[in-house]
Amino acid sequence: DDDIVGLSTPEPSTSTVRDVQTGAVSADSSVTLIDVVSTTGLNRDGGGFYVQDAGGGEYSGVYIYAYEEVAAELGDLTAGQVMTLTGTVTEYYDFTEITVSSASDITITGSSSVTVDNIPSGWSGDWEEWEGCLIEVSDVTVEIEDDGYGAAELDNGLFLDDDFYDFTVTEGSSYDIKGVVSYAYDEYRINPRDAGDLD
Repeated sequence: DDDIVGLSTPEPSTSTVRDVQTGAVSADSSVTLIDVVSTTGLNRDGGGFYVQDAGGGEYSGVYIYAYEEVAAELGDLTAGQVMTLTGTVTEYYDFTEITVSSASDITITGSSSVTVDNIPSGWSGDWEEWEGCLIEVSDVTVEIEDDGYGAAELDNGLFLDDDFYDFTVTEGSSYDIKGVVSYAYDEYRINPRDAGDLD
């Protein structure tokens, strides 16, 4: 009956990652991202991956959380895959995610180069604008080798974390690091994807 109210599901809005990360799309909204590029494969827990708007830049990246059965169907996901996906915007302890509940909500349409944004040495801005993004930081020094939870504290305000790669670093040594930026336990973290991201 067309007179019944409340049974229809609103169509997801078509947006960019930047719209999501800057608050133009509110939490708990359904959203469709078109032609975003994966910047990682699945993380070590197998529960998600990152995508970016083509070309990168501030606010261009976001974490895609996938339910276990969905992630199992995405096992061969790699960086550089172009996709359209639909999910729900969520804030998980102040970390923005898009939750995908079905493998059919992700359609891989091609491949592309992945943009890595270089953050200048000594940059002192707000890491919030790089949350979810794939960045490179150069000549950063390890101040604390292990914080007791598998992360290392860096001298640029980030923590080096192991969502994708079980790294080894030395306190007092300096590194060039590529990785995706996450947020957990009130700290921004950079997560190298493999050994090639940690020089």
